[in-house]
Amino acid sequence: MTTIVTRTGKGSPLTHVEVDTNFTNLNTAKLEAGAIALGSAAAPSISFTGDTNTGVFSPGADTIAVSTGGTGRLFADSSGRLLVGTSTANTSGAKLQTVDGITFPATQVASADANTLDDYEEGTFTPSYRADTTDPTVGYGSINRGKYTRIGRIVHVQILIQSTAISVTGSGDLSVGDLPFSPQVDSFGGYGAFSIGLNTAFNLATGERLGAIIDGGSGKLRIIAQNDDTASYATLAAGALSSISGGAYLLLSGSYLVA
Repeated sequence: MTTIVTRTGKGSPLTHVEVDTNFTNLNTAKLEAGAIALGSAAAPSISFTGDTNTGVFSPGADTIAVSTGGTGRLFADSSGRLLVGTSTANTSGAKLQTVDGITFPATQVASADANTLDDYEEGTFTPSYRADTTDPTVGYGSINRGKYTRIGRIVHVQILIQSTAISVTGSGDLSVGDLPFSPQVDSFGGYGAFSIGLNTAFNLATGERLGAIIDGGSGKLRIIAQNDDTASYATLAAGALSSISGGAYLLLSGSYLVA
């Protein structure tokens, strides 16, 4: 306990020697030693007036933590790891660890830094057949759906189009529309190429197989017929949908670069 020299008589100021002694005692006991109690999440050693269960404490040697509402929220451990929502590090070796993931804003805050991850999103969408001039009129089944995962500027999609009837075939080159994000338009078509897992929607000529790519000029997801014999491909016109009768499936997946 630090001893403070005081005057018992009122109105008598401390001498300069006594003032120097007081400052020396306080400096030695408080400023140089700097030791405070470890505290706990419920009663942190550094807290705030009227909010004594929120503040800074140390749960153990070489560890500092922050609590709010009496619960430990943020921990910096002896290995230099920052733990959010947990006081127990996993074995990954990562310097930043969270108990329930990292949430990105609903609207991307784009970064020009090539080493910064500025977006992550998962979701669903409803794909459809489109055509350049006139869209076809298509009936879709109950399992017509799409799923996507976006990481930065890369979007991976899984698409199942279940068409039950075609009342108007439309006109112009055929594409898959209503993608979750607009593809980049450039000479490489956003580097988008897709694999066809199942096709009962289109009748192809001998030697042809179905494919799908991002069109670099329009950014559309084109349905194409590839001919392995001639090493060529051609876009499909909307009229190709006329082969659908009673229901058909097109299952495809792939990745592309967003605009």
